[in-house]
Amino acid sequence: MKNRLLHVSVVASLLFSGSAFAGDYVWSTYKSGDYVSRRGGTATVVYQPSNFLVSPLGKTVTGVQVQLQDSSQANVSMEVCYNGPIDCYPITYNGQIYKMFNGRPADKPFTVRYTGTGLGPYPRYILATMVVYYND
Repeated sequence: MKNRLLHVSVVASLLFSGSAFAGDYVWSTYKSGDYVSRRGGTATVVYQPSNFLVSPLGKTVTGVQVQLQDSSQANVSMEVCYNGPIDCYPITYNGQIYKMFNGRPADKPFTVRYTGTGLGPYPRYILATMVVYYND
């Protein structure tokens, strides 16, 4: 319940407080069931647009962000991939909005690979929201 409430408040703040870029739209998806089982272990999570008010079809990406919901996830590295496992970049969870996928269609899925980097304890549960900003 606490995690669901946190997710709802994050999404609401993104939708109603304005986006990171003037005139942009946003789609976001929350995932909570995946985990990294050990140091060096990887969990792959797919995020795709759903339940949005304005369709991203025909729109282009202006920024992407992954928001980890649990500070104990500090021992997890992240790599975000656009529309499959080929076009991937490492990212951090410092709140930065990344622009490496700008200009690409916003209706495609993103994959994030989470890898355990610390000593533990494990499993590390992944509580994260993928946020994609897009525009015409």
